[in-house]
Amino acid sequence: MKDTLPKDHPWHSDNVTQEKLQAVYDAAYAKIEELFEQDEDGDYPVSVDVVDRSRYVRRYWALEPHHHKIDTEEEEMRALSDLSGNARSATEALNSFIQSMQYERRGRNNREKALKELEKVLVGTPMADFEDGFVTLYLLAKPIAEKYEIGYASTLLEQACERLDKKLIKSIQLAQKRAKEKGVT
Repeated sequence: MKDTLPKDHPWHSDNVTQEKLQAVYDAAYAKIEELFEQDEDGDYPVSVDVVDRSRYVRRYWALEPHHHKIDTEEEEMRALSDLSGNARSATEALNSFIQSMQYERRGRNNREKALKELEKVLVGTPMADFEDGFVTLYLLAKPIAEKYEIGYASTLLEQACERLDKKLIKSIQLAQKRAKEKGVT
């Protein structure tokens, strides 16, 4: 999973390790063992869920009561309401996840299209047009960023230049290799 937070942020996923999660779970489980007895199946009457919120969203689920422990019709209606709320929450979580996934995918596709288009523009622009430096480059990138709904033209420009630099370096290295193979120095 990618993480957009700085590494020193307490919520950065690298700061929440499996070892730390296990330590939290072990401490909670040790307290349960201390305070409660197991039943004949080895189960405790209390359980603990440990959720890594740096990687997963908070869960908002109502607990499902044991039906045989419901005494009144009011409690039964409350349980049905809670369970239907759980179903609604699960549906909303699924819809939200799918929308986010589609948004991210569309964003990646748009970014790739924008980068390719900007690379073509940069490669096809005469060097004399770059005399004003970054302002000219930014003005070339801005309409492409707007067309593909990319937030920052400057970031798009930076990424396109990095990609072009890498392509140029590879081309130079390939040309050097070919020249060396042909004995040209």
